[in-house]
Amino acid sequence: SFGNMFTYGTIKRSTGTTYYDNLHMIRYTKDGKSMMGIFMENTHLLTKQFPYQLPRPDPEFCEIGELQLQNQVKITPNMCFFCPENNWHYHGSFFGSQLKFTADKFDGAFFEGRFEGSIYTGSGRYATVKDGKFRIRIAMIQKDIIIP
Repeated sequence: SFGNMFTYGTIKRSTGTTYYDNLHMIRYTKDGKSMMGIFMENTHLLTKQFPYQLPRPDPEFCEIGELQLQNQVKITPNMCFFCPENNWHYHGSFFGSQLKFTADKFDGAFFEGRFEGSIYTGSGRYATVKDGKFRIRIAMIQKDIIIP
């Protein structure tokens, strides 16, 4: 249900207007049994110079991102990445020493970069990702949100 998209705009409130953005980059294996997703929020990507890295010193407010590796055969209605019974969905945040994310290039259509570090299941299993790379076409969608 999520596409490869970069949604951005402003949140307009009576207390003031703020910029927001959300980036979803998702790929499935050919057999559909596994999915990898990179999700970024409030990166202010359109204002950044490249290379852009997370984690980074002095991040924007709520500037976050994560990598997910999901076993699509084990999808359940109450899927929980952090629950102790989760032994098959991996998660890692671009925060602290967990995962490092570098965006090398964004030309308005294609987004390219690298990632590496540790990802974990809720049960404590971990995997180390080395030399992870992505190049993905994304749709840009400008959408303002008005909140009374």
